[in-house]
Amino acid sequence: MKIFSTVILTLLLLLVNNDFGQSKVNLFSLQNRKKFADYLFCNKDYLRAFDEYKIYLSEVNNDTIKFKIALGFRKMRRYGEALDYLKSLFFNSKFAIQARNEYFKTLLMANKINAIRRYIKEPIFITGDSLKVPLKLFYVAKMFGNTNLPDSNELKKIFTPEEYSQIDRFYWTKKNLPLKSLTKAGILSALIPGLGKIYTQNYGDGITAFLFTAALGTLAYANFKARHKFRAWLFSGLTALFYSGNIYGSVASAQIFNAKIAFDFRKKLKLYLEKVNYFVPQYNFICN
Repeated sequence: MKIFSTVILTLLLLLVNNDFGQSKVNLFSLQNRKKFADYLFCNKDYLRAFDEYKIYLSEVNNDTIKFKIALGFRKMRRYGEALDYLKSLFFNSKFAIQARNEYFKTLLMANKINAIRRYIKEPIFITGDSLKVPLKLFYVAKMFGNTNLPDSNELKKIFTPEEYSQIDRFYWTKKNLPLKSLTKAGILSALIPGLGKIYTQNYGDGITAFLFTAALGTLAYANFKARHKFRAWLFSGLTALFYSGNIYGSVASAQIFNAKIAFDFRKKLKLYLEKVNYFVPQYNFICN
């Protein structure tokens, strides 16, 4: 079935290109395989396009095709294979600079922050004005991570004035994220049950925790006063259990709050990067 559909689509492609009028047509010639692969690629049928491209590459060395395969793998989120193809174009290729730019873009899309920090130290990524994209993505990667941010003046040297106006906003937003202290949340709930959750803006759970713990404590006190020892100790144990659980829950609430703040920041930063294509120039030869 696969072979049949391949032949049919090849025939259609040849008809569009007015090649079918020839008396003898080799449907499986290298050139026709390349045309068919281009057709599949531009229609996002990447896997079948790769099969045809690889047959072509077995006979002809073509950096453009290798570059397209790398971008196709990335669109499929098969980042490891995309990185391998891009790395093969670093040297002695007309796509050397583009491949390095796309390599760092792929690392950032794959959330390989530590790899970005490691590879940026290699001279091939930080030499020459034409290789500024990796440096830009390196500084952006710092905003995704939890490491100390660089001095804001360093950003001015790397980004264009238009880019810097946006990046500077993200920089100061990252530097002043309204994160909650886990220790403070725990201490507040130790002093007054539920106060730690209110501190993390989890108001409903905070009020509930206070009322529930207070109710159990009141029941324990009332039973001790009435000399109902079993019920008194039962409610005392429940009070202690909910009191300690409330402290733990407040710390967890602070963690969840901070995670949401960080997630929202990364989401906005990623949307901006997608808008500017990760500072990488657009290509007009991929699907002409």
